[in-house]
Amino acid sequence: MARKKKFTKAKRAVRGDIEVRSTTVRPPYVFVGVAYGNEGDPMFGYGFAKCCPKDEWDEERGFDIAKGRAETDIARQLCA
Repeated sequence: MARKKKFTKAKRAVRGDIEVRSTTVRPPYVFVGVAYGNEGDPMFGYGFAKCCPKDEWDEERGFDIAKGRAETDIARQLCA
């Protein structure tokens, strides 16, 4: 299977099955840590987002971006 297809499949699998374990919000930064997998041996992924100084601060949007990056982190680990 092509590498890109494998990554896309892994990202879809991860998307609905993660648990947010930690969130740190300090404007303009948002950091999210997530876990994926069984309780005995979960995989961990981390995501970070920073608001551009020109943009208006939106904590929810920053959280969504950081969470998406954490999902991508786990998908990359699955494809490695």
